[in-house]
Amino acid sequence: MKVLMVYPDLETTVSYSFGVGTLAAILKNNGHEVKVLHLNEEIGYPLDLDRIKKDIELFKPGLIAFSSTSNQFKFVKEIARFIKKNFSIPIICGGVHATSCPDEVISVDEIDFLCRGEGDVAFLEFTNRLEKNQDVTNIKGIWAKSNGNIIKNPLGPVIEDLDSLPFADREVFPTDKILRIARGWVNILSGRGCPFVCSYCVNHCYADLYKNSKEKYTVRHRSVENVLEEISRIAKNKNAKMINFNDDTFTLDKEWVLKFCEEYPKRFKLPFACNVRVTNFDEDIAIALKKAGCEEVKIGVESGNERIRREILNRYTPDYMIFKAFSVAKKVGLRCWSYNMIGIPTENRENVLETVRMNGKIRPYIIRCSIFFPYKGTRIYDYCLQKNMIDKEKQEKYSTYFEGSILKMDSISQIEILKFKKMFKWYVDAHSDIEVSSFFRELVENFEQLPDELWESGKAQKMASEIDKSVDNLFREQKKEHYTTRRQLDLNFCKELNFQLP
Repeated sequence: MKVLMVYPDLETTVSYSFGVGTLAAILKNNGHEVKVLHLNEEIGYPLDLDRIKKDIELFKPGLIAFSSTSNQFKFVKEIARFIKKNFSIPIICGGVHATSCPDEVISVDEIDFLCRGEGDVAFLEFTNRLEKNQDVTNIKGIWAKSNGNIIKNPLGPVIEDLDSLPFADREVFPTDKILRIARGWVNILSGRGCPFVCSYCVNHCYADLYKNSKEKYTVRHRSVENVLEEISRIAKNKNAKMINFNDDTFTLDKEWVLKFCEEYPKRFKLPFACNVRVTNFDEDIAIALKKAGCEEVKIGVESGNERIRREILNRYTPDYMIFKAFSVAKKVGLRCWSYNMIGIPTENRENVLETVRMNGKIRPYIIRCSIFFPYKGTRIYDYCLQKNMIDKEKQEKYSTYFEGSILKMDSISQIEILKFKKMFKWYVDAHSDIEVSSFFRELVENFEQLPDELWESGKAQKMASEIDKSVDNLFREQKKEHYTTRRQLDLNFCKELNFQLP
């Protein structure tokens, strides 16, 4: 059967979908023909309904399958509605949003079926039966509409032996384009599952979901040899410059990590990066990672306030462990990233400044800052819903967690959140023990005084981007330590607003 898989990845930085890639490989290995429509502006495929229609007409699929995150589901609904107006092809939807919010997904008239949970077995069985015109309403892991009713089958099996799965298919994606945009970083997963229950993360949805089923959902690792074999295939692409492990916590299993670090440098010279959690990271692991070729470790700080981490985010990571993790990583020569969120429920201006000051002390190699977004199906979403904090209009509008907050909070204003998001690195430099800290303090003060309407219109953000490039060029020439987000400088725009550097 011809299966057209649609992966909306719109209004955001392009990404590779492991779920779509794995399912495509499974289908192809079982005789099905697969085409993926990867919708993303950066790779030249924006939301273009006429183009989608032409691709469907050319491919002539017997099934259209969407994979969707929560932020992208609005696009799924629009595209599915358009498809049903022009074709009588069955549509199934899977992915994170279908798993965490199945009733919302299946309620969309144009969606005929839903795949919930891990779909490796369920989706293949569904496709096989559909091709043979057999009954598809009683497959575990599949919800189906039949005679006006919705049949909600129990969850399908969980793959315990990940080595039994084929490597995720990368050929069905515009891999070379993605690699160029990502500067040669290739994403890979070494396992599935997470034992932690951070309130804002969808991982606990899977754990809760399978807790009430006969299936067991546990943390599973591929064998070291299996991971290395996939990397050997990736390494054949001359555009691959860095292996990036996308596992939420690459260092969960210390024995596995140490074995990987022993074998990796025997076969590869490609550097790699990974996510680590401060509770699963020590000097032994740091030394092993460095010797194996790891160059960068990414660590979730999230908030500099311990109460918020513990009570709101359900992250039991005391301050001293965060400082120790960054210290250990730097000691052995690993470059550190810090991930931070602002606009967290109950957070106020002083709490955000705690996050700023913590970053000023640890001085990561790269700082990432996002605006808190409560995803449907997570515990923090239920909390925000109970507190009547969610702005439904903004929730439907925003496609990423960088645009603005969807929360209504008395503790911090929307304008303050926008300011902190845009100037986060400047704030950190202003609160750091570096030579140019006083410059950034003055710069922040100047931008803080800009009228609110400039922030609401986006002009202040654009102006900050222009100034940032100029500041970066200046301090690079002077070889002075600072953070920056490089942008194309538009001096005419700055002159229009009569803004001067401090």
